[in-house]
Amino acid sequence: MLYFLYGNRQFIKKESMHIKSTLIAKRPDAVSLSYDETSAGAFDLDELVSGQGLFQSRYIVELDNLFGSGLFADPKEAVLKIKNSENIFLVLEEKLLKKSFELLKQNAERTSEDKDAVPKEKKDFSAFSLAEALCARNKKTLWTLFREAVQRGCKLEELHGILFWQMKTIVLAYKTTSAEEAGIKP
Repeated sequence: MLYFLYGNRQFIKKESMHIKSTLIAKRPDAVSLSYDETSAGAFDLDELVSGQGLFQSRYIVELDNLFGSGLFADPKEAVLKIKNSENIFLVLEEKLLKKSFELLKQNAERTSEDKDAVPKEKKDFSAFSLAEALCARNKKTLWTLFREAVQRGCKLEELHGILFWQMKTIVLAYKTTSAEEAGIKP
């Protein structure tokens, strides 16, 4: 069973406490577990999905920002396992990609979301923004855009080609006095 809570930290914690108190009132023998990014090393989804305790029949598991942090290699598979489990899962997320948000929302038995925090569709990434950041000598933006490009699956050869092209243009502009002399557009 999957409960999906989305919004700012204060909103999702308040909702989580309300839902957990209601569930524990119905099943006082249930064990409440909580996992976040720092305790992800001790986290085993297969064990939590199918496991049960010796003296209790169900777990109430709180997953705090595990989908947003990218812990799951295949989020769709993880959501389906959680949905089909007899244990109760509370998925708390502050920021998600639109794709993950829709996946969780469609498969949740109950969704609580802060209307101000619904994710917007991200714009398409242009690898040429790397060239602009290089030309502007903004190292921080260049590194951030490079990491985003790698994360989105851009090929390193493509990124290298764009950066090399921009460096050749910068060197050419340095050695010449005008765009016409360099043979490029201004």
